Amino acid sequence: INAEYGGQININKLFCFSNAMIRSGSVKSSSILCLRNFVLAYNAKSLLSLLIAVATKKKTKKSTKEILKESFGEDSLRFASFLSTLTASYPLILSILETTKITKSSPTLSSFLAGGLSGLSIYLETPSRRAEISLVFFCRVICVLFETYSQSLRFFRNSSSYLTVCLFCLISGLIQYAFVYEPFSMKKNLYDFIYGFLTEHDKKALDYTKELDSVDVIEEEEFV
Repeated sequence: INAEYGGQININKLFCFSNAMIRSGSVKSSSILCLRNFVLAYNAKSLLSLLIAVATKKKTKKSTKEILKESFGEDSLRFASFLSTLTASYPLILSILETTKITKSSPTLSSFLAGGLSGLSIYLETPSRRAEISLVFFCRVICVLFETYSQSLRFFRNSSSYLTVCLFCLISGLIQYAFVYEPFSMKKNLYDFIYGFLTEHDKKALDYTKELDSVDVIEEEEFV
């Protein structure tokens, strides 16, 4: 980069360089993109984990060695491997598919197949995060499909811009339902995060709701 831009790293030029690599889709450019994104993702994930670990050190009572091992260890490596492979494999696979007879006449099919194949890189990620990332991808797939085919449907033509908001509301409602009625189905850190925003009045209301729910369960069991 220094040699290319006369010893000065310009952020805009750096982004253009990445876009050019994405458009070319060659093995060399994809390898450079993969390496670049790996370094960025690893540094970002490691530093974020380190900051969180330091902030919660008194609560977790972990030693400095344990904090450094967790922050710069396997978890960060797997996250960086997943993200870099995902972003670098897509343009490479897309360029290969566009040269085949089956997908050459259909850019949409090429993009769909390239996205699906590059999405297999999720198996490089830590197993505990795969479900969450898959849900994010699933929501984006719904948005993309809706925006692509909604133009042919007169009813949805003027409402496609609200799809993201509708999906967000739907998912938020499911999370709130699980928080109140099925807390065992949620991850502890997410449950604790939402619980931390409750006031004393909210906590009493939540306890009362759980008591009513337990009474209903007992009555159903007696009825059965």
